[in-house]
Amino acid sequence: MKRLILTMTAAAALALCTLPVLSLADAHGGLFTPRHGLLQEDDGAAEWLKAHAPGEPHKMLTGYAGKWDTVITLIFQPGAEPVIVKSEAEIKSGFGGRFWNESYNMKEGPIPHEGSIYIGYDNMKKKYQFVQITSMDTGLKLFEGDFDAKEKKLTLECKYAMEYGGMKINTRQRNIYHFESADKFTMTVMSHYEGFPDMPEEGVKEVEIVYTRKK
Repeated sequence: MKRLILTMTAAAALALCTLPVLSLADAHGGLFTPRHGLLQEDDGAAEWLKAHAPGEPHKMLTGYAGKWDTVITLIFQPGAEPVIVKSEAEIKSGFGGRFWNESYNMKEGPIPHEGSIYIGYDNMKKKYQFVQITSMDTGLKLFEGDFDAKEKKLTLECKYAMEYGGMKINTRQRNIYHFESADKFTMTVMSHYEGFPDMPEEGVKEVEIVYTRKK
């Protein structure tokens, strides 16, 4: 019985994930795939695909595809001498021009690790989104935010709880990208830790990464 319930649950989850595809399949009498040429201009399916197609926000992000030299400044305590590490990163245009797909391997410094960063723009929410996967963590944190075209600044924010020294600390983190040109931009991490009396409202600067496009 337990196995049957699990099987039914999995089937239900799969049905939910494929609902848009199956609804389109019903309209065409077969499995919907754009590659098979089942889509017509007057179909509702065409509108659905158009709504999820990459646009100007995605072009802005994927325009930074390429190989980059990075200078990473780590600030472990306000007022203390920062640690500066040089590294490299590569940004690719992923999934049909929909996502910024960055990979890096920080081999030097006090926290060597490798990771991947995905940045995209959700056409439905009208929000930019950021997810980072690293060899130092087992969790995923979704950042969301907006792009200021005048300032050329992308601000992404996430709120989460972290455990440190036996304490649970509510944290608000902002990743701020300042695009200076097509060949140079800076990413700054600002963190606000709840419960610390001297914590400024804007948080404290913990990381700054300067990206310069390789020649």
